[in-house]
Amino acid sequence: MQPKNKSSFELIVALRNKGLRYNEIAQLTGRSAQYARTAYSRMKSMLKAAEAKFPADCCKFCGKPLIYTAGAKKKSFCNEQCHTKYYNKKRAAELNAGYCENCGKLFAYRGIYKKRFCSQECCTKHMEQNRWNQTIKK
Repeated sequence: MQPKNKSSFELIVALRNKGLRYNEIAQLTGRSAQYARTAYSRMKSMLKAAEAKFPADCCKFCGKPLIYTAGAKKKSFCNEQCHTKYYNKKRAAELNAGYCENCGKLFAYRGIYKKRFCSQECCTKHMEQNRWNQTIKK
């Protein structure tokens, strides 16, 4: 099974790592649960190979060699700026999943802030409905 596009495999891996079940991933991506299982196992092994990009004694962000002090714990980054840039970039690229507050549909989104709606249309409908409910209560 060859991926139609690498990003769909990455989406499946990200959603699975977030704790979604294969049936939920299949519903979200429009594929079968078996496809999600196979894609996850294949893409995970490919990602592990890609993570070995830099040797263990190099910075995870820039690749510079790390200098160790005797007795100090093992480092992953050469300085605090590389550490911050690495995790900010990683968090911004993470795929998250949520349920739309208006229609209840499962949807995926990128970024660190929780999204409430699957689309602008659902957001607008929800806001209009809330305005209608507030005028009735008065």
